[in-house]
Amino acid sequence: PFTRTTDAKGVDHFYGHAEVSAELAESVLMRMKCDHKTIRRVCNLIYFHDAGVREKLDKRAVRKLAAKVGREDFPLLLEVKAADNAAKRPYMREENQEQIRKCADLLEEILREQDALTLHELRVSGKDLIAAGMRPGPEVGKTLEAMLADVIECPAHNTKEYLLEEGRFI
Repeated sequence: PFTRTTDAKGVDHFYGHAEVSAELAESVLMRMKCDHKTIRRVCNLIYFHDAGVREKLDKRAVRKLAAKVGREDFPLLLEVKAADNAAKRPYMREENQEQIRKCADLLEEILREQDALTLHELRVSGKDLIAAGMRPGPEVGKTLEAMLADVIECPAHNTKEYLLEEGRFI
């Protein structure tokens, strides 16, 4: 109800409901004195429950979303998406359910291929960048973040040689 708008044709829309719902959930979970990890995970799942459904669904898109949500929570996100889908109008359910199934299949491929989704899964670390001549400081972290974004786009780039060479230009 907080985000409901009605268009000229009388159709209700709930733009921005994921953000508002995540904030509401955080407030409730804090009052319930849940631990911070649970609050973060639940709010993250609520926040991202609508993400990725409308964009082109390929391995790159799934890697990007999985990197945001987290490897361990991504299967839970798919369950939340399926539950959310069950509450939608019948004409939308089948197409959305197919996208959720495709997303699960793509995630299996990504996990099987061990694509990097976190900084810890990069083939280089901050120590490697410093050893290669980068000065210690915030730029090391920014460079690693840029490298992860590149590797999410193209997993073949996750080699020490490529990343150290690329790190000089980021």
